[in-house]
Amino acid sequence: MTPTLPTFALLVAASSSLAAPARTPPVVTDAAPCVEVRIGQSTSGRLSCLNQLLRESVERSTGAPAAITTPANGSALQLGQSTPAALRQRYGQAYGHSLQPQRPPAPRYPIPFAPVR
Repeated sequence: MTPTLPTFALLVAASSSLAAPARTPPVVTDAAPCVEVRIGQSTSGRLSCLNQLLRESVERSTGAPAAITTPANGSALQLGQSTPAALRQRYGQAYGHSLQPQRPPAPRYPIPFAPVR
């Protein structure tokens, strides 16, 4: 015996009313990967999983990071400047020599008209 359409509709309605209460989104731990790749229909990743990971990392953070302070009169390395020894190593034999210009000097053309004598 095949079920009729009204019987089928009643079964669907009953199964939906007996369904579990509203689901909460699954808690994603650090061990669970957030990867979903489909080549056929060009799906790359699950944004819900990534959003959950970002939300958890924001909740774990304790506010703004401490500001990095460096002394104003610190050494050149602390201030991010190069030292003379580092420059000598970098330039090698060219250290202390002026650079030659890549372009030749502009030509000097003679005056087109000579002065009248």
